Amino acid sequence: MSTKSRAAESQETALSLKSAFNADRKQLIDKINDLETKLTLRQKTIQSLENKIHMQVQAESSTKNELNFWNGKVATLRRDLEYQQTFAENMQTENRKM
Repeated sequence: MSTKSRAAESQETALSLKSAFNADRKQLIDKINDLETKLTLRQKTIQSLENKIHMQVQAESSTKNELNFWNGKVATLRRDLEYQQTFAENMQTENRKM
């Protein structure tokens, strides 16, 4: 084989390897871009879920506060009713004695 044919063959092999390298590189870049896009979407989903959880925790806290408020009101009304009943019973007892 002559030097020219070896050089041409070497150049052809180098060109072929370069083309294969560039094709592989493009596939890897595309895959990396795809993974970065998926990661970004997942991060947005996670952020959205965290916000939703935060809102639900706040709503739960608000509901608990409101429930405690109404439980306090009921307890106060129950106590007042018991005092009124005791007072009314005492008044009836006093009126009967007279």
